[in-house]
Amino acid sequence: MTEAGVAYVSLVPSMRNFGSAVSQGMSGQLDGPMDEEGRKQGRHFMAGFGDAMTRQGRNISGLGDKMTLGLTIPLAIAANKMTGLASDTAENLSKVQTIFGSASGDIEAF
Repeated sequence: MTEAGVAYVSLVPSMRNFGSAVSQGMSGQLDGPMDEEGRKQGRHFMAGFGDAMTRQGRNISGLGDKMTLGLTIPLAIAANKMTGLASDTAENLSKVQTIFGSASGDIEAF
């Protein structure tokens, strides 16, 4: 055999339209399994998120209970006592006026 010459061929790969070609080739083949996996992961996320929100709600509720016991109830008791003291003071001043008459002003000033 006789050789007439030598030729070289250079191949340069191109990624042009590669993504659309892969999408077109895979179209419909993964839709069902991928959709189901997406739903599964979404349910898993929402369950965890819901549990976390429930725990936070309980923590906030517990804080409210502690505030009620530590702050609101003592304030209500103090207000009740102050109202009682004010009433007692008014009653005692009335007694002073009744007993001492015109001299009651000097006693009240004291």
